[in-house]
Amino acid sequence: QTSEDRVWMVSFLVKRWGGPISIAVYVVSESSIRPERKRLARINRQPGSSIVEVKGQPHEGYPINRLRNLALQRVITSHFLLTD
Repeated sequence: QTSEDRVWMVSFLVKRWGGPISIAVYVVSESSIRPERKRLARINRQPGSSIVEVKGQPHEGYPINRLRNLALQRVITSHFLLTD
């Protein structure tokens, strides 16, 4: 799970990891995520990978449990590494 202000790091993590990845991205501002969408779409097309966006409001708290659970639901391997 990550937020729109840290999603830029995902490309670096994917490159180092080299395997399938499942990420939930918390999006409050459409304008801040727009530049990252092409990169996220490329990652999402990798076999076994999943990127899901969760829309939020500025006054809401960061839903870490919801994001983690959404990403975990999309894992298709028998093992996973969770980094909160």
